[in-house]
Amino acid sequence: MCQIRFKHTTHWQNLRHIIETLRVLEGLKKSEKIEIASEGFATPFQVIPAACVINQKQLSPYIKNIDSDIAGYLNTIQFPDGVIADEATPGASGNYLPIARVFGVKRAGSKRETAYKHIEDQYRILILSCFPSIREKLSNAIAFFLSELIENAKDHSDAANFYIFAQYWPALREFELCMMDDGIGLKGSLSKLYDHISTDEIAVREVIQRQLSARISDLEALPGTGLANTIRILSNNELESTFTLLSGNFGYSCSNDQCRWVQTGTLRIPGTLINVRIKEPRETFNIFSYIQ
Repeated sequence: MCQIRFKHTTHWQNLRHIIETLRVLEGLKKSEKIEIASEGFATPFQVIPAACVINQKQLSPYIKNIDSDIAGYLNTIQFPDGVIADEATPGASGNYLPIARVFGVKRAGSKRETAYKHIEDQYRILILSCFPSIREKLSNAIAFFLSELIENAKDHSDAANFYIFAQYWPALREFELCMMDDGIGLKGSLSKLYDHISTDEIAVREVIQRQLSARISDLEALPGTGLANTIRILSNNELESTFTLLSGNFGYSCSNDQCRWVQTGTLRIPGTLINVRIKEPRETFNIFSYIQ
């Protein structure tokens, strides 16, 4: 019987651990059982990609010690199924929101638009009301991340499911937001417009390099401008933050000003995974200095 474990250490170790966890899940057959270790520490960065793949493959997760802390936590945040976006309410501690999910977003027309608009509005309100210090110091940043990243998923992912989950740790004064869809990924969306976007690596590099260089080209019109602006906001000396983008078999990740390309080899991430973790700043942070 295969087992996965949720744990939290340094950013780069977390990233490696997530990739290995997804390798294990992808190696399972449809509807197989998967054990989750009774010891561990779960964060949105680990929970959301695991939930996405578990649901996509209709796996059956279980924990032997149902009285363990991790079992209680995962049950509370509605792992892995999540709740319908308009049913998401703050947890008892006020420091987290359950996994919110938009189902069946391949539906065309107004229903699809409404589903995404609702999850953006609902989650922004919940985050800013749930975490007062975040509202005071990062309200512009949170509103921007949600708007741009959810808009990107809505317009370009062709996903069947979209997941979002947020957690705030008062002792650490850190906030984490993770979102993921099970759609066609950056390569799938960009290749519809540009013939040269033939691999996941090219797709991710083109989106990221728009932020890393000052060049102006026809690529500036590509879907993903919100991703470039998000990275620009997070890659500065004002915020202590991490950012990760994974799509297909390629990605990009930053811990403060240290950034790396990420290759996942034979593992293909379904859709697009985006994770943001921010240390609460001492003063109000203004994102408009970084948006282009």
